[in-house]
Amino acid sequence: MRPLASEQSTVSSEQEYINLGIPEEWIPVLQELGYDSIAKLAEVEKHTKLHQEIMGFRKKSKLEIGTVTPEEVGSWLEKVRSMQ
Repeated sequence: MRPLASEQSTVSSEQEYINLGIPEEWIPVLQELGYDSIAKLAEVEKHTKLHQEIMGFRKKSKLEIGTVTPEEVGSWLEKVRSMQ
């Protein structure tokens, strides 16, 4: 049986992430962590939790990309919430 349309996850485009001010190099990280849609980002309650997740993933995966501050992550989430 097919899932209902409301249950299907819609994957957001890279441009949608960029419009929120999220740097391109962080988009695959967010998607890998399960934030494959802007709606899922909107569900994050604390920006510090998301910051810890992405920085932990960066360290664990030994990614050579720049860091982001908790304030930057907070601004992403503020923009997401203002869109809804």
